[in-house]
Amino acid sequence: MNSDTRIQTVCQLIVATAIIVTCTYWFRTVLMPFALAAFLALNLSSLIDLQTQRLKFPRWLAVGMTFALGIFLVFLLSIVISASVSDLANKSGQYVVGFDNMWDSMSDRIQEIPGWDKVQERLGIDQGQLSQRVADRFTAALGTAITALTGNVLSLLSQSLMVILFLGFMIAGGEARSEPATGVWADVASQIKHYVVAQTFVSAITGILVAVALGLIGVDLAMVFGLLTFVLNFIPNIGSMIATALPLPIVLFSPNLTFTEKLLAIVIPGVIQFVTGNILNPKVMANSLNLHPVVILLMLMLWGALWGGVGMFLATPITAMMKIFFEKMESTKPLALLLAGKPSALLGFKQGKSPTPKPAV
Repeated sequence: MNSDTRIQTVCQLIVATAIIVTCTYWFRTVLMPFALAAFLALNLSSLIDLQTQRLKFPRWLAVGMTFALGIFLVFLLSIVISASVSDLANKSGQYVVGFDNMWDSMSDRIQEIPGWDKVQERLGIDQGQLSQRVADRFTAALGTAITALTGNVLSLLSQSLMVILFLGFMIAGGEARSEPATGVWADVASQIKHYVVAQTFVSAITGILVAVALGLIGVDLAMVFGLLTFVLNFIPNIGSMIATALPLPIVLFSPNLTFTEKLLAIVIPGVIQFVTGNILNPKVMANSLNLHPVVILLMLMLWGALWGGVGMFLATPITAMMKIFFEKMESTKPLALLLAGKPSALLGFKQGKSPTPKPAV
């Protein structure tokens, strides 16, 4: 390939990438439910295979039972989330009281600092007015947060109907297909399915442990925080940190928890995340996706900008799928090497050695 042809190919690739990214953003209303349905179908297909191969169920019965189970779980989660948001709204007054108590305690400690009264006089600070203003700001912020959360829940429920519709067609289409998939797509589906199922198992264990621990301590919305932990664990690196930090406002401002219980509610989820992330996860996912951490972080930012939280949730599977596709074609192998964090291997590729990257899973 001469230099002119190579430059032309690179320019075409850049233009095609820009068009794809633009279309992905503008058609996100349709593409996001479709991508989520495809993600769920990968999990449910393993459950269907389990029923047909181990339990010897007819495939049509396994597909029907699995689809019914999926609808039931979506309905159950909708009830749990709606009830939790309603409970949060009803208990908002308690959190305001807890915040006031914490603020008063902190103000008393500050007042004990030698010379603080003189600082107040110089700055013109009135402690009573300051406390009232902070309390009003917190109450307004809490009300805004509850309103936004309610709107997000309603949006999620409306999106779930489209996801169920896509999921039904995908499962039915898989059931109607007479011959199994072969070639590149079969490799992609098999490797991505392995990752998705393994990550789902680890995330489910983590979410259950967090929900049980917070529930035993007495933290409100323990089920919701467990569900969020399950979802956020699909976001590499930063997902577990966000899941650990989410309960902090509820824990800190809850007047019904003692200092020891608050400390346990912060420490125990962090320990669970550390153990599952560093011990259980490597054992279950014996083979990694062979994606460089910097590449994963960049893809999280890209898909987060395009699709928000759903994009960050699906960033890793989508990137892994792209890498597997790139590996299968000679002309795109350099892109697979870049996604694997091996730019130096491109030199060997250009010299005709055609290095083959490690399997993605």
